[in-house]
Amino acid sequence: MNKDYIVVLKDFLQCVNNSRYFIVGSVALLSYTKPYSYDRQIQDIDIIMDKNKALEVSKKLINLGYKQNTFINPRMPFFKIFLKHSQDKFLRFSKNNLNIEILVTTFSEYKNLFIFELYPGIKAGIPKNELNISSYNGVKFDTVSVEILYLIKKIANNTVAEKVKYRQEQRYNDLKPLKKLVNFERFNLLISQVRIFIINIPFKIPKFLVK
Repeated sequence: MNKDYIVVLKDFLQCVNNSRYFIVGSVALLSYTKPYSYDRQIQDIDIIMDKNKALEVSKKLINLGYKQNTFINPRMPFFKIFLKHSQDKFLRFSKNNLNIEILVTTFSEYKNLFIFELYPGIKAGIPKNELNISSYNGVKFDTVSVEILYLIKKIANNTVAEKVKYRQEQRYNDLKPLKKLVNFERFNLLISQVRIFIINIPFKIPKFLVK
């Protein structure tokens, strides 16, 4: 399963060199759950990347035959707002109907937190030691810990993703095997440490977003 996407993942990693990035979405999820018998078809590779290297990586992917577009579409809430940033922030690279989706952001640090932008004007800060290395089908890549990945998916499912019916059942199904791997003592501690920055003002995560 996912042999074609393993090639796409290797293409991306070939272009990255020393660029700062981390993979989230189904590739990160399956890297943790496949050893426990949960695997499924990958739909795309979701990446968060530092904008300082994004243009360089984009050019390399295009040289490998990928076509650049955007992953913003009318199904998404705030479509018209996001569309303004579609060609410089929300990038999709496609080849043979296989997709790499890159959220281009500014990486920074605040105290012990690693900061990245989620949406224009909204940033997230996670503890630096929650950045991790995982692998899928023998291919290693940078990602986040199981607990942070679960937190990201819980927040997404309770906010923007809740309004998007497309693949909604799949998103909820993905949470079940991931939840079994979460250390909830660590998870509850992380909830108190992670911050959401709105116009650069840090806020704790409201509990209703991770219920």
